[in-house]
Amino acid sequence: MKKLLPILFLLFPFALMAQTSDSTAIKLNRLETRQMAAGENLKKFHSAYSTSMAVTIASGAFMVAGNVLAEDNETRRSVTVLGSAGLLTGVIISIASHKYIKLAGMELTGQGTGVGIKKRF
Repeated sequence: MKKLLPILFLLFPFALMAQTSDSTAIKLNRLETRQMAAGENLKKFHSAYSTSMAVTIASGAFMVAGNVLAEDNETRRSVTVLGSAGLLTGVIISIASHKYIKLAGMELTGQGTGVGIKKRF
């Protein structure tokens, strides 16, 4: 028994180191998961923002071309209304796309859903 106690005391630090490396591996796994989730949110932002810019530019071009080429006021009014609706749609998509940047930030700070922590909205 007297020989067993010193051996246990010598092995105790190694047992602590094993727990530390496991917890480090878990933390690294969580960090990697959060980074991947943030990257996916940034990809979604890029896609939505690019779509919004395409809609906005196309609507503006449609409105300008329609007003230049239209012969009567009724056609100009219709083209203006449709172009304005397209511009508004592009702006709304652009504003809505910024939620993905917020989600990416929440993932990186540990407040997102990637590691099972609550969402804040």
